[in-house]
Amino acid sequence: MKKSDIRPKRKISKKKVKQVAVESAPFLFYAFIPLLIFFLSYSFFIYDFTPINYPIFDEQHYISAAEQINKGAINENWPHPPLGKAIIGVGIKIFGNNPFGWRAMSLIFTSLSMVAIYFLGLTIFGDLLSAIFVVFLTLFNQLSISFSRMAMLDPFMFFFMITSFVLTSHSISSKGSGATKQWLRILAGLSVGLAGACKWYGWTALIPCVWILNRPLGQAKGIGLKETFNGLILPTILAYTAAFLIVLKLTIPLQPNKVAEEKSKDQISYTKGEDKVNKEEKGSIPNAITSHQSYRLSDLIPLHLRMIEAQTGFHSPEHLGSSNWFSWPIMASPVWFKLPEEEKRPGSDSLISGVAFLGNPAIIWGGLFAILICIWSWKSSRSKQAEWILAIYLPLLLSFAIIPRKTGYFYYYYPAAIMLGFAIVYAFKYLKSTHYLRMGFSILCIGLFITFKPIIYGQKSPADHFNRLLWFKSWLWDQDPKHDRGIEQAKK
Repeated sequence: MKKSDIRPKRKISKKKVKQVAVESAPFLFYAFIPLLIFFLSYSFFIYDFTPINYPIFDEQHYISAAEQINKGAINENWPHPPLGKAIIGVGIKIFGNNPFGWRAMSLIFTSLSMVAIYFLGLTIFGDLLSAIFVVFLTLFNQLSISFSRMAMLDPFMFFFMITSFVLTSHSISSKGSGATKQWLRILAGLSVGLAGACKWYGWTALIPCVWILNRPLGQAKGIGLKETFNGLILPTILAYTAAFLIVLKLTIPLQPNKVAEEKSKDQISYTKGEDKVNKEEKGSIPNAITSHQSYRLSDLIPLHLRMIEAQTGFHSPEHLGSSNWFSWPIMASPVWFKLPEEEKRPGSDSLISGVAFLGNPAIIWGGLFAILICIWSWKSSRSKQAEWILAIYLPLLLSFAIIPRKTGYFYYYYPAAIMLGFAIVYAFKYLKSTHYLRMGFSILCIGLFITFKPIIYGQKSPADHFNRLLWFKSWLWDQDPKHDRGIEQAKK
């Protein structure tokens, strides 16, 4: 046999090693590993899950709204889209109106998000180990843990956002038929619409999706603006409108003849200093949204105008945990979802417990360095992998520079911060780092996670140890009564 006959065979076999592994074991890549990631993530999130028996932070608004949807009562929490609150309501129906029932759907959706992150990593990097490394970094980034254990809108919004990225990337990079790719784009648009129906910020997912469709990996060509509108943007609008109407049909609009009636009932109030402020007395609930007994399509425009007024009108620069968007990448001001509480113990150190939305410093700060590497790589070699990572991270962060909402919080950074894991994996590949360096970084992430575990999971810890975790003055919580978020009222 000639040497010329041998060399091509060796070359082809080396090129096809990874491809054959994926094609010959689709169950492993697309069924077993995703299921494993889901159950491991769920176990990770539910660890030491002793639910706080009262709503914390903004939970009180969303839990009450979920109950109103379940009961078909008056829609009081109209400033936010309704889908996320309806999902919380599903958890209450299944698991009961109790602390676990309030937060059960957040646990499930955040675990599903880890599966979506795995698939996105598989699409961007093309190999199993990199995709799993991204999931590892996302879990130990700590941010997902906080949201998985709270009845907030963000876990649902983020799940639909990351799912839209997965579907969009698969529609442009998969080898399926044209009809299959078109359906994937439509499903991606539906996901963006559902993200926006949970929280308006979910609409920003459109920017990365449009970019991915027109700047694909490899040699594939973009689909053009016309196909982008028909296959992505139009389904987004339809899904958002449909979700809005379907959920709102389960509630009663606030009407002129209902305002006086509702004032006599128990209503949500919050404590600000020593004054209890009723929302209607302060004018934060309009006199009427519609005169009809149920929502109609024609009600969406006036309702959205009032929602815009409520979102842009809210301004509280001294609000507990509020910060500017440009400070989020350096984690200058974390948010305390549950203010620290001290438990005195006679004859020994007191114990403190609190829940903070705080990222892993190695990933949050190391991720910024990795983002710079992505920028350099894209600028110098036009790397499509780096471009996709930046196309998702930058719009999700920089959109807050133009969003007219005047008050922001570090937890708004959550969707963008998840992309730091992708950036770190890319940086390791770009720098051609050794396995030992990756292992060392992983050990550092695990060590810092163990260090901060008490304030991530809300565990009790000695006062001295708890205070050592607050590295900077800006990480301290403010115990001034004027910043109280109604915790004592919620307990009652």
